[in-house]
Amino acid sequence: DGYAGVSLLQMGFGVATLALTWTIARRIAGEAVAVPATWWLALSPIHVIDSSVLLTEVPFSAFLLAAIVPLTPLVERRVPGPARWAASGLTLGAATLIRPIALYMPIAVLAAMGFSGLRRRLVIPGLVFLAAFSLPVGAWLVRNHQMTGVAIVSTIQGINLAFYRAAGAIAVEDGISVEVLDLRSLLPMDDEAIV
Repeated sequence: DGYAGVSLLQMGFGVATLALTWTIARRIAGEAVAVPATWWLALSPIHVIDSSVLLTEVPFSAFLLAAIVPLTPLVERRVPGPARWAASGLTLGAATLIRPIALYMPIAVLAAMGFSGLRRRLVIPGLVFLAAFSLPVGAWLVRNHQMTGVAIVSTIQGINLAFYRAAGAIAVEDGISVEVLDLRSLLPMDDEAIV
């Protein structure tokens, strides 16, 4: 059934978040920090609960951590190659499609690059990162502009999605044919479609 599949996927993202936490902590601070950090997250009630229900926080966390992994050589003052910067940018772009708040994270990444002692060596990697980040986000902006006439990342957030779509999802599951309408898109107002 669809719900079970999505629940398993959600749990998979939870496990991936643990694995990525361990990877990042090990690369930055060593095994002595990675093990307790991962256990702390694994036993955190918030992580356990969020991993067992359908929320965007868990896949977002997994994608966000996956975007950090390629850049961990910076901790050792080594500049990662272009492929790592591209992978980080693409993954952060995908995270942005899950939770649009990540749209502003490249600013933080670029600011951190500017304050590092490696800033001259980070100009080209920074451009690669931004270009890679722009691919999924830009494609989504174009898609939204074509569909809605507005070039925005998202018109609906988290819990609102559940409220707006829940009735339609339950009706379909019960075999009832319905169409969920976004009333903002009905100009002029189509009273027959609403009723």
